[in-house]
Formats: sequence, structure tokens, C-alpha cells
Amino acid sequence: MLEYVPERRTLLGPDRTIHLAPTDHTASWTVDLTGDQLAWHPGPPANAAVTAAAPLGDLLLMVYGRLSPEIAHRIGDTEYLDRWLSLVGFG
Repeated sequence: MLEYVPERRTLLGPDRTIHLAPTDHTASWTVDLTGDQLAWHPGPPANAAVTAAAPLGDLLLMVYGRLSPEIAHRIGDTEYLDRWLSLVGFG
């Protein structure tokens, strides 16, 4: 992802974690951009830069760019979440 689109490297930095928290499922996921590469892992981070909470299907559609981030209850650095979503195309 970062090799093909160098401007995505600007997403990396300290305190750059995105917590995807489904409201209708017990699992959650963290997108971790604090290192040299993007990583993801199950569960919440200790301190998320931003948390997006919505039903699981809506979160998936949001990540794929099919729904606006406004569908989620967002807490934290919402501008960072919007920027991440604009630079990372999955769909």
C-alpha cells in the first residue's frame, strides 16, 4: 500500500491508531499506523487517535468508501479518520 502511493506515508506517525468498533458485534479492530508500515490487529488500542463505532456492515461499507464516515459515531481525531479514508481505497 505505501510503496505504490507514497503520499500515504504521511498517514504514519505517533499516536496514529484507528479503532473500528462494531456496535452489533463483540469483536473490534485497530488499524495501527504508528510504525514504518501499516498494521492491524484485533481489539482496541490503549489510546486510539480516533474511534468509529457503527454496526459492522456499516463500518465495512465506510472503509470500502460506500458509506460516508458520518454514519459512524466518531470520537477523537475525526479529521485523521477522514484523511485515512480518502487516501486508502479498498473498493
